[in-house]
Amino acid sequence: MSLLTYKFRVYKGLFKYLDSMIKRNEVEIGGITVRTPLSRFNDLITDMGVNRRGDVIEAFNLIVRGNRVACDTYRNRPNVPYIPMICGGGEEVANKMLIQPNAYVPDMDYGQ
Repeated sequence: MSLLTYKFRVYKGLFKYLDSMIKRNEVEIGGITVRTPLSRFNDLITDMGVNRRGDVIEAFNLIVRGNRVACDTYRNRPNVPYIPMICGGGEEVANKMLIQPNAYVPDMDYGQ
C-alpha cells in the first residue's frame, strides 16, 4: 500500500469518526465521553445567512482589492481594540484548521 493510499484511508476514517460524534452530539477522547451540542461550521454559517458576496465585508467595512478582501492590510494587530479573523480562502487557509487568527480587524463599535 502506498503512503498516499494509507493517508487517504486514515483521513477518511477520521472524518467518519468525527462526523459520527457530531451526529451523536458527543465528544470522545481517551475513553471519556462528553455530551454537548455540536454543529458543522458550514451549517452555522448557512443558518446565520452569511454569504460570500459581501455581508462580512460590509459589516466590518473591509478593504477589498478586485473581488477579495485585502488580507495583507489586516495582518498586524491595530493599536485599538480589534476582532481576530481568518482571512483568505486559498490553499494556505482552506486545507488546514488554523489555531490562531491570521488577520485583525479594528472593532468599529468599541466605545460606542
